[in-house]
Amino acid sequence: MVNEPVITVTKANDIDIVDDSASTTEFLPAPDDDIGIALKPILFGNVKAGEATIEQEYHIWNNIDGDEEGGVDLGIAYNLSVTASTLRGQNAGGTIKEGKEVVELREILVIDVSGGGTVYKAVGGLITLTLGDLRGDKLATPGIPTGTAGHESGGEVLPGTYYLCVSATDETGETEAGSESAGVTISPLDSQTDQDGESETLDNTTNTRIGWKKAGIGTFINGLQVLQSAGGTLEGTLRLETDNSGSPSGTLVNENAEKTGISFQDAIKTSILWNNEQSWTDGTTYWFVFVITAGTGKLKGKATGTNHNVKIYTNGSWQDSSTIYELYAILIGNNKIDWDWADVDYAQTYKAFRTETSQSYGAESLLIAGLNSSGYEDKKCDTVEGTPLEEGTVTRKHKKVIKAKVAADSTSHKENVEFNLEFRYNLT
Repeated sequence: MVNEPVITVTKANDIDIVDDSASTTEFLPAPDDDIGIALKPILFGNVKAGEATIEQEYHIWNNIDGDEEGGVDLGIAYNLSVTASTLRGQNAGGTIKEGKEVVELREILVIDVSGGGTVYKAVGGLITLTLGDLRGDKLATPGIPTGTAGHESGGEVLPGTYYLCVSATDETGETEAGSESAGVTISPLDSQTDQDGESETLDNTTNTRIGWKKAGIGTFINGLQVLQSAGGTLEGTLRLETDNSGSPSGTLVNENAEKTGISFQDAIKTSILWNNEQSWTDGTTYWFVFVITAGTGKLKGKATGTNHNVKIYTNGSWQDSSTIYELYAILIGNNKIDWDWADVDYAQTYKAFRTETSQSYGAESLLIAGLNSSGYEDKKCDTVEGTPLEEGTVTRKHKKVIKAKVAADSTSHKENVEFNLEFRYNLT
C-alpha cells in the first residue's frame, strides 16, 4: 500500500514552517474532497485599495522528513494547485472581513517559480494555479544496460570491449550508478599486427606514398589503425583507391574516400576514420594509400612473406617495398554501440559512464550527461571528466516554489481581512 503524501509549507529558508494542518473544506477537488492544506491565515501585511503587498516566497514540500532515520517513500500529491478561500473555507460568499473580496475579486497573485513561471496569475476559489504532481519518493537507480555493436558514418568507437553503467537524476540530485552492462565488443574487420619490420623512410620529396593491398571484406569499412616507428613525424592523407594491374590506380573508390590532415602518433597506434562510411565489394582488390604531406618516418609491418602487398611510390612509379611484405593495420568496420536500459520513473535525465576495464571507472569515464531518454547511440571515441557517484544525492523530499502577493482592487474598501492560501491535490 502506498503511503499518502504529507504536505508541508515553509518560508523561503526551508526551515520556518508556515502551516501544515490538514484542511477539511468541502471545496477541495474531486475525487478526494477532503484532501488539501489550507494556511490559516496568511499575513501579507497591510494594503490600501489599488496597491499591492510585498512579494512572499513559499516552498511546498511532500515528505519533508523523508530522509530522516526511518523515513519512507510517500505517495504523489497529484494535480497540486494553489488558490485562496475565505476564512470559512469557502470559494465565495461570507463577509468582507472573512476574505470575501480577496477570493471573489481574485486579489491573490501567484507565480509558479519551480515551473519556470514569470507572470503572476490571479487566483481565488475555483480559479487556481496548477503546480503539477508533487512526489514523495526517492528516485530509483537505473537497471543494467545492454549494448549492441553497429556501424554508421561518423562513428569513432575503436575496436575493443566496452562496459557501461548509468545513473539517473531528478530535481533533488543524482542516483548512484546502476549495475554494469556485459561487455560489448567492437571487433575489427581484419587485422595484421606483425611489426617485426619497417617500411622505407617516407617523406614528401622521395618516397612520397606508401600503399597496402587488401581484398575487401564484407560490404563496408570505416577506417583503420596503423603504427609509426619511434621518432617519426609523418603527416599526410589516407586514400582508398581501386587496383590497376597490381598497383594503386590513383582513383578513389568514391569522392569521400579520402581523409586529410592526419598526424601520425609516435610509436603508438594512429586511428584514422573517414568522415563517411565506405562501401566496398567482398573479395575485390583495393589499396590503402598514404600520401605524405610533411615530416619523415617509417610505418611498421611484417618483414617476411611471399606476396609483396606493400608498395612505395618513388621517382614517379610504384615499386615493391624492399623491407616489408604487409603493413601493420587493423581494419575498422563497426564503430558505434547502441546502448539501452529500462526507463526509471520520474527520471529527468541520465548519465552514462563507459570503461574498457570492467568495474573500473576512472576520473574521465563520463560518456554523456543530460540524456532525456533511456538509451544512447554511442559514437564517441573518448570519454570526458566525470565518474559515477559512490553514494547518490537524490532525496525523498520534493518541493514546489511559488511567489505570492495581495493586489487590492481599486474599489476595495476592506481594512483588516483574513483568508486561506490553499493548496489542493488528489491522491490518484
